[in-house]
This record gives sequence, C-alpha cells and structure tokens, in this order.
Amino acid sequence: MKINCFQGDLIRGIQTVGSAVAGRATLPILINILLEAKKGKIELSATDLEIGIKCSVPAQVKKEGAITIPAKRFSDIVRELPEGPVEMETEDSQMKISSSGIFFKILGLPAEEFPTLSEVESENRFSLDSQLLRGMVQKTIFANSRDETRYILNGSYLEMETDRIIMTATDGHRLATISHRIEKGPKKKIGAIIPTKALNELSRLLEEPKKVEATIGENQISFSLDGIILSSKLIEGQFPDYKQLIPKKSAKRLSINREKLLKGVRRAALLADARTGAVELLAYSNKLIIRSQTPQVGEAREEMDIDYSGEEIRTAYSARYILDILKNISSEEVTLELNEPLSPGVIRPVSDEDYLCVIMPMRIT
Repeated sequence: MKINCFQGDLIRGIQTVGSAVAGRATLPILINILLEAKKGKIELSATDLEIGIKCSVPAQVKKEGAITIPAKRFSDIVRELPEGPVEMETEDSQMKISSSGIFFKILGLPAEEFPTLSEVESENRFSLDSQLLRGMVQKTIFANSRDETRYILNGSYLEMETDRIIMTATDGHRLATISHRIEKGPKKKIGAIIPTKALNELSRLLEEPKKVEATIGENQISFSLDGIILSSKLIEGQFPDYKQLIPKKSAKRLSINREKLLKGVRRAALLADARTGAVELLAYSNKLIIRSQTPQVGEAREEMDIDYSGEEIRTAYSARYILDILKNISSEEVTLELNEPLSPGVIRPVSDEDYLCVIMPMRIT
C-alpha cells in the first residue's frame, strides 16, 4: 500500500471510527484500525465485535493494499503532523508515515486477521431524516437500563409500522416513548432492540442534517449516512409490553412551566436523602409545593403557582429521574398526570402528544 492524503482528512476519518475501537480487548487486533487503500480513497474501519464503524477519506492511491495499526498510536501521530500532505506506505507488517521531513514507522497486524464488518442483508430497509432520528434517540436513551443483569433493557426498542416510527426505553423505574409519522414504512411491523452504545454513536454521527438509511436484519442493524456505515448487533429477546406500563387514565392533571419545575426540583435535590434522592410533590388549588429532607442534615421547601384546581395530591419521585425527563422536553409547558400516591405518573410536553415519560413513585415516609 502506498498513498498520499491530507492530514485533516485523516484526522476526521480517525475521529469517525475511533469510538468503535475496543477499550479492553482479548483480541489484540481489536485495538487497531483497519486501513484499506482503494481507488481514489482510503477506507478506515474499527470494531469491538458489538458495533463497527466504517468511513472513507479521499486519497491518491499509488498502490492498493491494507493493514491494521494501533488506533491510539496512529491517532497521536497524525494529530502531531503539520497540516498538509501525508504519505503512507506499508512494508510487510510496518507502516511508514512521512510529512514535511517528519518520519514515523509503526508496527501493525495483517488485515486478513481483522474481523469482517458484514453487510446487513434484509428487505427491511428505510430512509429517515437524520434530525428526526437523532431527536428520538436523545429523548429516550436516558431511560435505558445500565444494569447488565437486565440485558434486555440495555437498549432502546425501535418499532417500524407502515406509517409510524416509535422508539421506547425503560429501566423499570421510568419509561420514555416517542413516535413520529412517516411516509414510507415497512409493509409489516418490525421491531429491534438497539444497544445503548450503538445509539450513542448514532447520535454523534447524526449531528449534521442529512438522510440516513437503516437496514434491520435478524440480529444486526446498520445505518448508512454520507459515506459512513455504523453496524451493530441487536439485543436478542422480547422487549417488555411497555404499553401496559402507561396509565390509561389520569385522575389529576396539572400544568406548569418546564424551566420553573426543573429549577425547583434541582434546588430541592440539594437536600434530598442521599440514599433515595426523593423529592416530594404536593399539589392543591393552583399551588405546587416541592420539598425534600434528610434527617440530621436539613430540609428544602419551595412553593410555586400552577394551573390546577383538583383535589390535593401528594406523591414523591426520584429527583434525578424528573430532571432527566425535563431536560429532554423542549416545550415551555409540561403536563403532570397523576393518580394515587403510589401509582405511576406521566410527564409530557403540552405541545407534543407523541412524546411522554412515565415515572414510578417512591413511598413517602
């Protein structure tokens, strides 16, 4: 392999695939990036066997070839090179890198040993607006479980219907679900549980507006956008029937300014019990009281005006869970839908009927 390319292009390519490099790997080659010189470009690939990312950068290819080299070492070297042309050439298992009188030679491993990033073969292929998909990911991913013993909840559930896309996440204590109408969905309903790591990478890659094509296979999913391919294994198993967790009716509904509620809960959280992080909500005749206390530490109490004229209701929730929800709602006003003190509550934006979050209550002592 012998190529010329620009330092800036190389950096962008390394940044694109670098997060798929395995942090701790039993296979030494997984800490490497695969470089493949082809006609007019060099392809970079990385994988940790759970997700994989591939991209390409323009290059003048004098001789085609491939090699894998340590990702961090390669990245560190390229970042320290001056802006401008970079020449790279392989000799057996070594990569020579030169630019403006600067020369490096690093050891690599044969490209043949690198795991293949297989293409997802499926008829379940569809196109989406990148900003729509990124918004759905960001409004649900916070509710994914981090408990590895609840593996089935370590990802978001993507559902594709003929005219609608739905994404749902839950950790058993809270739930977030959002849907959007689409023009061309699949002929029949399909579903897939996408791991949290893959969703984080997808969100990062979708920062700029563009079209993204998704393909859902039996145990793998891929997203293709602007010359970048992200592939991921799917979480196997049956996602819980989350619709059963959403209260069908709410006896009490109150409306409040989102920013006002967020700041009030954040202040109350300062003196919440460190073990539970609970804050108490007390609503009655156009008033909401937010309070918290910790024995031998102190208590916090804040009163604010709200739009509510029903019976008094008193309940408690994790401050962190409330804040996570409110941070992902963009409307000025939110609606709290409450039932009995130990029944799940619903928080939703006033301006968006297609997004809601369910939060489980905590027992008040």
